[in-house]
Amino acid sequence: MAQKPGLETERGVSPAIAVLLMAAVAIILAASIGAFVLGFGEETREPAPVVSTEFDRTIEELSTVTDDVKIDIVHEGGENIPVSDLEVITTAQCFNTDTLNSETKTGSLVNLPVSGGISPSNIEGDDIFEQSPNSVDGPIQTPGGTATAGTGLQFEIDGAECELPPGSNVETKVRHKPSNTLIITHESGVGFTPEPLRNEFNPATANKSSTHKFVLSGISFGQSGNNGDEVDTITLDYPSGASMDGLDESDITVTMTRTLDSGVNRSTISVNDDSYSGSTATFDLSGVSQTDVAGPVEVKIDGIENPPAGDYTVDITLKGDAHKTVSQDLNITSP
Repeated sequence: MAQKPGLETERGVSPAIAVLLMAAVAIILAASIGAFVLGFGEETREPAPVVSTEFDRTIEELSTVTDDVKIDIVHEGGENIPVSDLEVITTAQCFNTDTLNSETKTGSLVNLPVSGGISPSNIEGDDIFEQSPNSVDGPIQTPGGTATAGTGLQFEIDGAECELPPGSNVETKVRHKPSNTLIITHESGVGFTPEPLRNEFNPATANKSSTHKFVLSGISFGQSGNNGDEVDTITLDYPSGASMDGLDESDITVTMTRTLDSGVNRSTISVNDDSYSGSTATFDLSGVSQTDVAGPVEVKIDGIENPPAGDYTVDITLKGDAHKTVSQDLNITSP
């Protein structure tokens, strides 16, 4: 009997589909077994411990910005934690009294607990930690130490490596390594915020020829409050009775921390030729290459005549891409 056309072809399709289905099942099973054998890696990470803490910065002993600052993180309650499971990350706003600039530094204490004091092997990132034997205390320096309720992780920031004047920011985080979780985060300032303007008057005697210096170190100058915009002029407005008669550009010194193509630079800038008189003067910086503010601005006037004895106010105005005025008290004493 003759076979119907197409029947042989249709019968051959079923075995082919069966083979494909069996291959797909085998692949799925292999992937499942592989995941089981590998243990799912990240999904089995240890859960983070639960703790409550208190954060303290000992600043009473600070007499200069180069003094050490003691940090104490007290474990007030919660689970006991082996110190070897912890990493302490500290970020500080470090000041430089020579340049009047500040720099943010971040260092981590690792390979805990330490033995006989912090050593280079215990530090990653910026080295801002005091490494003397007495700079650490608590379970952080005890072999096999455990952070339990009532104990504190104590260490010091080295004032020689990171100057912390009042107003500096210190942030400390503690990472639980087995769970890769931050279990403690504290941020606060060390003391009060410094004044944005400092001054020196030599002498500050009535009607005497004097040298005045102003340092603007905490200003935000720029559009929308951003640092880095150009300064074209600096105006000093003294009270009536002060006199800049006879002064010229050679008596004016402007030192600016500014952004150059090569990076941040602190250098003296020459003001444009001019002569001054009376109690108000504008120092022209237009045409000076790159006067973008990147830090403190210092203005010194040599030879100004002080007003009569009394308490006054001096206004200092920076103009350019933005406009900023800062006022400063001027106390003139009797001869």
